[in-house]
Amino acid sequence: MTSDSNHGSPSSSSSTRPAAKPLKRGRACISCRFLKIKCDGAKPICGPCMRHPKDDGCEYSDAQGRSRTKVLEETIQSLQARLDELQNPHDSTPSVTLHDPYRPYNESRLGASQSFAESSRAAEAPMEASSLLSPLSTFDSPLASQGSPNTAPYLIPTASSPISGSSGRSSSVSSPYQNATTFLGHEEPPLPVIQTLLDSFLPHVTELGFFLHPTRFRADALRPLRFGQTPRPTMGLLSTVYLWGAQFSQQDPLISYEEIFLSRALQNTATDLTRDHPHRVLHTIQAEVLLAYYFWRNGKILEAKTHAGGAVSLAIGCGLHRWRSARPPPMPGIGVVVENTSNVMSPRDSVEEGEIINGFWAVWTLHKSLSAAVDPAGALCGALDAPGILVDTPWPLDMEGYRDGLLTQDLRGSSTIRNFLSGAEYPIQGKMSNAEMIAKAVTLFHRASFLSGQASADMPTRDAQIFHSAFQSLDSLVSSFHASLPSLDSYGSESRPRQVTLAHAVTNAAIIKLHNVFAYANANSNDLCMNAARSIVDNAQQDLGFVNPLMGSLWVTACQVFINEISKRRAIHGVVEGEESIWSGLRAGLSAMKPYSAASQLMRASFGYIHRLV
Repeated sequence: MTSDSNHGSPSSSSSTRPAAKPLKRGRACISCRFLKIKCDGAKPICGPCMRHPKDDGCEYSDAQGRSRTKVLEETIQSLQARLDELQNPHDSTPSVTLHDPYRPYNESRLGASQSFAESSRAAEAPMEASSLLSPLSTFDSPLASQGSPNTAPYLIPTASSPISGSSGRSSSVSSPYQNATTFLGHEEPPLPVIQTLLDSFLPHVTELGFFLHPTRFRADALRPLRFGQTPRPTMGLLSTVYLWGAQFSQQDPLISYEEIFLSRALQNTATDLTRDHPHRVLHTIQAEVLLAYYFWRNGKILEAKTHAGGAVSLAIGCGLHRWRSARPPPMPGIGVVVENTSNVMSPRDSVEEGEIINGFWAVWTLHKSLSAAVDPAGALCGALDAPGILVDTPWPLDMEGYRDGLLTQDLRGSSTIRNFLSGAEYPIQGKMSNAEMIAKAVTLFHRASFLSGQASADMPTRDAQIFHSAFQSLDSLVSSFHASLPSLDSYGSESRPRQVTLAHAVTNAAIIKLHNVFAYANANSNDLCMNAARSIVDNAQQDLGFVNPLMGSLWVTACQVFINEISKRRAIHGVVEGEESIWSGLRAGLSAMKPYSAASQLMRASFGYIHRLV
């Protein structure tokens, strides 16, 4: 082989190169191997190729003996062949139409046996042609007639883009909205679909912390105005209501768009405070409450707590906890800084002021019930329990009460929660509203859960004395409140208000939380827990389609009482007489959860948890 020195003196740039080490066979560059000269293996350009540049650049082959250029050429040829095959298929090969992979993301996520296009087409056709339309759908959608990009309906699949539903069927439809292929933040479904979503949602509002006047809300939502234009509700609130309406509808053309509704609800709620809407704060609080309940129902606890925290922050920041306070406002720089609520909320009548008051208690109820249901017993303190947060807002009324003038001008509140927990309100004067019952029951449930987490077998004497004093005080309060609730026997099984049933169940759960610490050793506490658990499962209203997500936790609490009792009896006496009655209570709890486990991930998880225990 010819030496490098035979090809002239090295250049100055190569004189500093270290002496070339012998290369293994096949490691030289392609040019040096062809010329049969000694290669130093330097990369990206070896010494000989640097000293004597050639038309063919310095390249090294891969393990298969191909150069980088050759590999790239082969890749290009392969892709070109595949492209030709797809665009010009043979007779035996089905045609494939190439498309832009970055079209709106939600188009690839649609999965429905039908589409909104069908409901849109039905809006133009006789009413009996579609099951999606409400009986009130007797006029064309004003949202589709504004001629503004802000009023485009939701994304509609075109006739050339069939979509597959959960049943495996596919449909190819045409629609007057088929050109609406964008999905912007200002879009809505056609009006008949909006009516259906509202009518699916509104019957369940008492279970979801909905604190606005339902009749006014529906009328405002159906006004012939653009999305989010005053006096229509904010875009975030409407989108969240559409999300719930789709889930409640349980109809393929709507439920399949639930993920799109969720995306719009999250996006619009996050930006509503930046928009010029007179009710943007209150409506954003309402949207956050609804989103928290949505995620809670679907077993996504972290997301539920995030949105509950957002509602709490807005409520405190706007001073809703001090609405109609009898005390003077805090001095600047002292205590919690509260935004001037007159700048963001200015109710025009007693009903709108009632929405503000009920809004705070809806946030309070959500925060306390979610915390008591999912947090460890010893770590239940949250933003509303922070020092300096004193609640002065008077207890909520039902909407009929505000309409009938029960919110008088001289009604003021002071230390509302503190007075309640101290027993200063008892005996109760007058009838409690349903909203007040729920707020008080949840407050007791939260306090009982927290107190039970403080119990310990090895508490110091001083701590034990403090605990037993707090226990006796709370036990007396829970008993008094339980006695003040309307009797469930006074209602028929079908006419019983859901909120009354929920208030009884939450109060019984508070009894269990409070006495379960002593149930193993104290016969009275054990009997109280058993009776409370039986009441929770025996008074469960089934086949209602939807219940407050808190009910899942309450049924689990009751079932655990029965399981613990069976385990205790077997450990002490073996199988004894009377065990069957306990099993019947456990079966009643499982029967209560079963109808809801198909539609609720949280209830399904609770149902499975109890099954695993038994």
